[in-house]
Amino acid sequence: MRALAMVIVWTATASAEPCHENRRCWWGDGLIIGVMGSALVAEHLDIPNLSTSGTAFNATSSAPYHAELAPESRRSMWTLGFRSGVLWRGPTLIYGVEFAYGAAIAGPTVTASVLGTPPVTNSGGQLFDAASVIGAHHRLGHVDVGGLLVLGVRLINENPAFPDGFSTCPGGVLRKGCIPYVQNLQDLVEPRGRVEWWIAPHVTLGVAGGLDLAHHGESVALELQVHLLPYDGT
Repeated sequence: MRALAMVIVWTATASAEPCHENRRCWWGDGLIIGVMGSALVAEHLDIPNLSTSGTAFNATSSAPYHAELAPESRRSMWTLGFRSGVLWRGPTLIYGVEFAYGAAIAGPTVTASVLGTPPVTNSGGQLFDAASVIGAHHRLGHVDVGGLLVLGVRLINENPAFPDGFSTCPGGVLRKGCIPYVQNLQDLVEPRGRVEWWIAPHVTLGVAGGLDLAHHGESVALELQVHLLPYDGT
C-alpha cells in the first residue's frame, strides 16, 4: 500500500497541576490530557481484491447478487476525512488512542450483478482506523521533538451500487439504508516522527511524518495545538 496523508489537526489540551517538590504525583509533573478535536486527512492506499455475495430485493421479488472490484479497475483509493482521539502527554511519554474516518473521493470501480439484470458499477468507499498510540518526546527550548508508534486496525469498505429498485433489505428501495459492503480488515503499524514549535505561550505548530510498515504507506501531518497552561506549566 502506498499512502500519503495530509493532516491539519486542532488539539485542545488540559494540563494537570504540576507536582510540588515535596510530594510525588502518580501522573508525573506537567501531565497533559489532550483531546484531538478534528483533522483533515487526505490518504492514498492500495485496495485488496474484495468481493461479497448475498440476496438482493426489490418491491416484489428477490434474486442473488455478487459484487467485486472490476477486473480492469485500478487498485488504489484516495480518501478525505478526519482523525480524532485522546492523548496523555507527560514530561517524556505520550500515549493514548486515535480514530480516523475517510470517504473515497477517487477509487477503484466496484461491479454489482443481480441475477437477471445488467451489472452496475460504482466507486464509493470508506476507511475506518482504530489504534493505540505510544511514544516519547523531549523539549528543547521552544521546540519539542519526539516519535510515536501507532498500532491498530483499518477497515476498508467499498459500496457497490444496485440496479434500480434493488437493495439488501426486503422491500427493495422502500427500505432506506440497506446497502451492501465489500470489506477488508488490515493491521496498521505506523511509526511517526514529529516536531512542534511553541509559536505562542499557549500554541504549538508541528509537523509529523509516518511510515505504515504493514502495508508500505506513508503519512505527512501538519498539527496545530492549543494548550490551556502556558508552555504546559513548565
